Amino acid sequence: PHTTILFGFTKDLNEMDIRRILKDVKPFTINIVSLDKFDVRAKGYDVVVLKVESPILTALHQKCKDNYPNEQNFPSYNPHITLAYVKPGSFEQEKTEMNMPIQVTYAFYSPMVGEKEFYDLQ
Repeated sequence: PHTTILFGFTKDLNEMDIRRILKDVKPFTINIVSLDKFDVRAKGYDVVVLKVESPILTALHQKCKDNYPNEQNFPSYNPHITLAYVKPGSFEQEKTEMNMPIQVTYAFYSPMVGEKEFYDLQ
């Protein structure tokens, strides 16, 4: 599982870019706060997700969005972990008021072409 910091870079970042983004980022905790869905009926499915809260993820998202060319056009950042794509309206097991902390100790960068790159935060 993963949480995307920013989708839509218009060119691949290099190792120095990634190290600049992650500078001073040490292992941190994210908190899963709900089991929910994104309604994307226009595309023919809903997306079942675990919604995540993390000031560090939000700050990293803004840093990437402000400093690197991207085509990110979502109106807001909604950190989440995707669990499944389902038929529209078929998922009704939403759960709120969850409190599930998870420690983040590494980051991956997925370039447009090539293998994922691993960055240890420890």
